Amino acid sequence: MRYACCFLVVSLSLFCVGSGSNANAGSIVGWGWNFSGPCDVPEPNTGFIAIAAGYDYSLGLKADGSIVGWGFNFSGQCDAPEPNTGFIAVSAGYEHSLGLKSDGSIVGWGKNNYGQCDVPSPNTGFIAVSAAGGTSYGLKSSGSIVAWGRYTAVPSPNTYFVEVAGGQWHSLGLRHFGDVSSIVAWGENNYGQCDVPEPNTGFIAVAAGLYHSLGLRSNTSIAAWGCNTDNWGYYAGQCDVPEPNTGFIAVAAADYHSLGLKSDGLIIAWGRNDFWQCDVPSPNTGFIAISGGGWFSLGLKSGSVPTPTPITTATPGYRVLADGDYNGNGTSDIAIFREISGLWAIRGVTRVYFGSSSDIPVPGDYNGNNTTDIGIYRSGSGLWAIKGVTRAYFGSSSDTAVPGDYNGDGECEMGIFRNSSGLWAVKGVTRVYFGSSSDTIVPGDYDGDGTWETGIFRGSSGLWAIRGVTRSYFGSGIDQPIPGNYKGDGRDDIGIYRGSSGLWAISGVSRVYFGGSGDVPVTR
Repeated sequence: MRYACCFLVVSLSLFCVGSGSNANAGSIVGWGWNFSGPCDVPEPNTGFIAIAAGYDYSLGLKADGSIVGWGFNFSGQCDAPEPNTGFIAVSAGYEHSLGLKSDGSIVGWGKNNYGQCDVPSPNTGFIAVSAAGGTSYGLKSSGSIVAWGRYTAVPSPNTYFVEVAGGQWHSLGLRHFGDVSSIVAWGENNYGQCDVPEPNTGFIAVAAGLYHSLGLRSNTSIAAWGCNTDNWGYYAGQCDVPEPNTGFIAVAAADYHSLGLKSDGLIIAWGRNDFWQCDVPSPNTGFIAISGGGWFSLGLKSGSVPTPTPITTATPGYRVLADGDYNGNGTSDIAIFREISGLWAIRGVTRVYFGSSSDIPVPGDYNGNNTTDIGIYRSGSGLWAIKGVTRAYFGSSSDTAVPGDYNGDGECEMGIFRNSSGLWAVKGVTRVYFGSSSDTIVPGDYDGDGTWETGIFRGSSGLWAIRGVTRSYFGSGIDQPIPGNYKGDGRDDIGIYRGSSGLWAISGVSRVYFGGSGDVPVTR
């Protein structure tokens, strides 16, 4: 996007909006050129979950699904049409705006001289939007890009795209195919803005400015190419990424300046600075999203509501459990396992001692009675002890426990993954080799047939490989996979949690900020 909604490490999917408040919804900071007021965020400056900087105006997406606009409004680009609700993503162009609704449809408003606000039919199935200079782009869940307005061409093959960024005269698409993540560029190339530097692989996010381009690599460095001067030929430096060029999790490109967001919430800005658009206001901390306008910048700060005290390995003796219906009433219960004492505390249900500090909790419905059983896996001996159900030895000290219903009989089976060889062994069901020592295991029911599939997440490339079901790319090495049934349709969805910013990104479903760098996501 030229004047982008926030550029994030994972593919541009949806910003999830739910009812009620969002503990990590935050405030917007604007700086730089302000003659038309794009930096003057209207009060109350709270509850924002996404930002988009246009040429001389700004948009903010609230946690309640409404869009707020401010700044230059000659063409009505700040006035989101009614009903101003149900939006999950925003993008600001030169003088027109786009909003993505939770039902996968796009709404456009503002200047429409090229038809850039007239979304083509069928207006459905979109998962991302990008407003450029007189052109609009929508990314479909199928991986294809739809363009309308001034320019409508998209390079062939129009498949496998996971992100799109429209600049003023050129555009970028991030494509994942096979094991390769590459950038496709098209449009005017008078400054080399479409000449993606080699190696054209390993990219996880893109941003298109006026005449320059940015790509974020999986190693957290930024590649920049295209015009490195201003419109009058004077040096601006928007392609000269400051050292150390590492630790970035998001990028944004403006007219003649660029922005990068570090994993610690710090914004780095470089390029033309005559309106102080590169001088991030103090304190330069706590940012979770960035966006670059024509001559100004926006940053989204995380909410001021304190997150809970994290339960991590830094808190000895605790482990979070999730998705356990311990009393069989059809509702998941809050539960913890205190390793140091073997205490299982199920809120409102029971407190019982079972296991010890060397054990891994493996709750599940092991006898098919629709009630979660308390259980532990002792890796030193391969012991599985399921309270009141069974004791068995399966696995060894080098194995990871992966319990699940792998045969669809309604009962949880004991299973292990052996990193050294990629072996999945499910007791009494199957043995198969899938994955390697560098992979994170993500078993689940991804096709909704009631049977769990073996699956891996490869952080080095963002690959999700679900055996017999799918291969797709979503996330990167700094993300934690969090698959789960987020739509309630009986199928597990691919998702990641980015602790550096509190981002939850569920492929084709939602994006929301909740939590922070010290927190552990609780899913399933």
